[in-house]
Amino acid sequence: MNYVYRDDHVPGFIYLIESIGYHGIIPGKFPGVKRCKIGLTRSLDLRLDNLESSQPPCDYVILKSIYVSDMKTVETLLHKEFKEFNIKLKKSREWFDFAPWELIRVRMAFSRHHRKYGLVEARTRTLNLNLSIASAKPLLYGAIGFVLFVMLGSAVISAASNELQSTPSQTEVQTR
Repeated sequence: MNYVYRDDHVPGFIYLIESIGYHGIIPGKFPGVKRCKIGLTRSLDLRLDNLESSQPPCDYVILKSIYVSDMKTVETLLHKEFKEFNIKLKKSREWFDFAPWELIRVRMAFSRHHRKYGLVEARTRTLNLNLSIASAKPLLYGAIGFVLFVMLGSAVISAASNELQSTPSQTEVQTR
């Protein structure tokens, strides 16, 4: 089999994928620890399809993705930063075990690297990939609540203003 060189120092996605229900002696029963993969790809959809067809039988979910100018550099930096959580496997060095508080650090590192290496024109694409319907609902409800708050507030101010204009002032009452 001939090796074909692939240049990964190009724009692309860096992803954090969680393997759902796969961990410990009894899969999915080790509390709190998440088995995650930090990798790079040119297409998130194709990568997810490839993972599902070639990796252990479990479900995968993309926790975070960023679109960067040099995906190999950013992936290498993230792997070095979290090397103490790396799982030594025969075929891959991209799998990590993270506790919930460590996942917060990983997400912060993704954001930090996105600020440094991220491509401005692709940030909306990354945002759309990271938002699911479940995470969009609170944003929608918050926006609706804000609009209602502003409308109610302006109605109260308008009513108070009208009442002030219609009530006689102290000097008017004294002159009567």
